[in-house]
Amino acid sequence: MIRLVLGLISILLLVLVVACGTARVEQTTPAEPVETPAPAVAEASMDYPNKPHHQDGEVSCVDCHGVATPDEAAPVEACLECHGSYEDLAEATFTGEHSPNPHESPHYGNDQDCGLCHYEHEESENMCGDCHEWAPVVP
Repeated sequence: MIRLVLGLISILLLVLVVACGTARVEQTTPAEPVETPAPAVAEASMDYPNKPHHQDGEVSCVDCHGVATPDEAAPVEACLECHGSYEDLAEATFTGEHSPNPHESPHYGNDQDCGLCHYEHEESENMCGDCHEWAPVVP
């Protein structure tokens, strides 16, 4: 008889613990999700803030991404709105007839995605340098 009572008490305690644990989870869950940027974007923004020329111009997330808490890269069109067309960029970086021009590639032309080399919240990359010794400074 004592075993039966102890068994019932154990089951009752187990049910109470499970019920209390479930109730606690339900009480601490927010009613609406909190909007935060994707971890990669948030971490990148902390490690590499906007480029200096964007900081000086007080460029915000909304200016390029269209939202205050972006979770993906800005579209190329956002770059071209301020920096000009692909043709304008090729003309601005032209240094001579026989000099390489990263914005007028003999391999890919002049309409490459800006994000291949230029990273706003990370250190940029010289894609030409993967194959060539020529090493332009990539802002």
